Amino acid sequence: MATTDDAGPAVHDDAEPVVHTIVTATEADGPPLAALLAERFAQDPVLSRVLAGRRNPQARLRAYFACEIAPSLACGRVWTTPGRRGVLVVRPPHLSRGYRIRRAVRYIRLFGFRVRLLTRTARQIAQHKPAEPYGHVYLLATARGNRDRTLSRRLLRTGAEECDRQGVPSFLVTAHGPLRAYLCTIGYQEAAPIELLPGVTVTPMKRDACGPAHRDGDGRAGAVTGVRGR
Repeated sequence: MATTDDAGPAVHDDAEPVVHTIVTATEADGPPLAALLAERFAQDPVLSRVLAGRRNPQARLRAYFACEIAPSLACGRVWTTPGRRGVLVVRPPHLSRGYRIRRAVRYIRLFGFRVRLLTRTARQIAQHKPAEPYGHVYLLATARGNRDRTLSRRLLRTGAEECDRQGVPSFLVTAHGPLRAYLCTIGYQEAAPIELLPGVTVTPMKRDACGPAHRDGDGRAGAVTGVRGR
C-alpha cells in the first residue's frame, strides 16, 4: 500500500477480544510509534522498492515515519493505546510549505531519487480524494503478535466518530480485504481499485459524515478544525 503524503492506511490487522482504551498520542509517543510503523511496513511493496539495496533500511523507515506523522502529532490527529499496541494517523487538511520543503530534502537523503516512486503513487491516490474538507485516514498498524482484531477496528471507529463530530467525510485507501469488509459495515463505500504498481492494487473508500455537520456562518460545511481525541 502506498504510504506517501496522500496515501491511506496500509493495515496489519492480526484476532482475543479485549476492551481497548484509545488515547491521543503526544510528542513523546512519536519515536516508538514511528518504530512500530517501520516494523510493520517493512514489507510494504512500495517502500520495499524504494529501499532496495540501501543500508540500514529499518533506521531509514523509522526516520521516514517520524517525519510522516509529525504534522498529525502536532495537531492531535494520532491515536494509540496506553501500551502503544496500535496507531492510527489522520493527515491534517493542509501541510505548510516549509514542512513540505523540509520533508522533500529529508526524503532525498533517505531514499535518493527513488523518492519519485513515492511521489508518483501519492499523485495516483490524490486523484481519488474527495473535495475538501474531509478527514484522511492515513496510516493504521497494530503491534506484531497482537491477536486481537478489535484493536484496529476500535481505532478506525474512533477516527470515523471524530469525523462525524466535525461533520466531514473520511477517506482512506487499503489493500486489506478483510478490513474492507469491516469498513463497509461502518459506512465506508468502495470505489474502483487503483493499480499503483504491477500487481499492487489498493481500494479507495469514502464514508459520509453521520453526525451533525460543522457549519460556518452561511450554512456551508466548514473546514476541518482537528480530528482529535481518538
